[in-house]
Amino acid sequence: MFRTTVGATAVGYAQRAYEEAVGRAKNRNVFGRPLSEYQITQVKLADMATEIQAARLMVYWAAILKDRGENWRKIMQAASMAKLYASEVCHRAVDESLQIHGGTGLIKGVPIEHLYRTVRSIRLYEGTSEIQRLTIGREILREEKQET
Repeated sequence: MFRTTVGATAVGYAQRAYEEAVGRAKNRNVFGRPLSEYQITQVKLADMATEIQAARLMVYWAAILKDRGENWRKIMQAASMAKLYASEVCHRAVDESLQIHGGTGLIKGVPIEHLYRTVRSIRLYEGTSEIQRLTIGREILREEKQET
């Protein structure tokens, strides 16, 4: 279940990066307009919000399976999917938030700068993204083999 908790941590970090991006977009003026009025910023925020919600639901699903006492293989696959997706979403959310912040996002002490340095390890804990993909792939193939 540690994979699920790492996924939950990734969702939390992604949510924080998203909130920082929204705040920056609303308060930063570029060419006389708030950054939030530019379509590209709106698209970035929409993508971040959508991916974070999907990751959150995957983490919930893995936790629900564990709470129900489902087959450990089913739990492992769901936990690996949740950890993989949430950690990748976290990376993208922090990166996009940094893009919205621009150069000020790299100033030491700014929340997004701290997140940028911190979240890299999320994709390593409890198995790298590549390991998660192998675990998921093996389970998919095991299921297919049992059905035939």
